Amino acid sequence: MPRKPEIEYISLPACRKGEGKNAPVHLKKSFECLQRLANSALKAGPFSIARDKQFPHVAPSGDVHDFLSYAP
Repeated sequence: MPRKPEIEYISLPACRKGEGKNAPVHLKKSFECLQRLANSALKAGPFSIARDKQFPHVAPSGDVHDFLSYAP
């Protein structure tokens, strides 16, 4: 089950102000949180349906790159 995002909205221009040494504490904490989220997202990927081992999505043709839909 996917995790809920810790941050719903990130103002990147405001977060950029949190980079410097003279940054306000609340912006610095927001920037550090954003960095942690981005780094964890980089470690989790890359994602691919064609390489899913738990539930392979293979079309009847046998080609994993063919379109497959489970809709009625």
